[in-house]
Amino acid sequence: NLVENGRTSRFPASQAGYMLYADGMSLTVMGHPFALASLDSMYIDDGAISDNAVEVVYDGTSASVFVAGNVARYVDAAVRGAHVVLLQSADLADEITYTLRGTSTDGSLYMDGSLKATFVLDGLKLNNPDSAAINIRDGKRIAVLLADNTESTLSDGAGGTQKACFAVKGHTEFNGAGTLNIRGNANHAFWGKEYVQLKAGFGT
Repeated sequence: NLVENGRTSRFPASQAGYMLYADGMSLTVMGHPFALASLDSMYIDDGAISDNAVEVVYDGTSASVFVAGNVARYVDAAVRGAHVVLLQSADLADEITYTLRGTSTDGSLYMDGSLKATFVLDGLKLNNPDSAAINIRDGKRIAVLLADNTESTLSDGAGGTQKACFAVKGHTEFNGAGTLNIRGNANHAFWGKEYVQLKAGFGT
């Protein structure tokens, strides 16, 4: 696990192989270069790591991003307080599953990319007093899965110029048996530029 600026890149020992250490300044793991000066810490644990997975955990005024090692070089993550920006590289070949959980009264999620993606809302409580709570600018298919037996709540700021509290540029497909509450205080609760589909068996 390599930690830098709120992002933890998680590399399975079975896949990491040799890690190239160069000039006392950089470390390259599974093709992803890290400047040692920017690393906050490195540690080893026995946690399970799923490929093609990114997890965002909100905790009050802060957020942490955990990126699976096999996609670490394809996902840029910037964290400012509890506001998270995720950018997918155009070179990404496989779909990523983003799991969002935790609580923040001053946080948000912004994502952009050019490949379809899945977002799992797992008991997420997220309010952005200034703009959208979730803004996905990826124009491809975006699957939104409500984790079973969970309730997620999103709200936005009344004074913002956002189109919606939850905005998706691409095609949105809602699924899962959980509950999602969305409150749009400025304009819409949800906005989708392309088609929006509620799958059979969708929750509340």
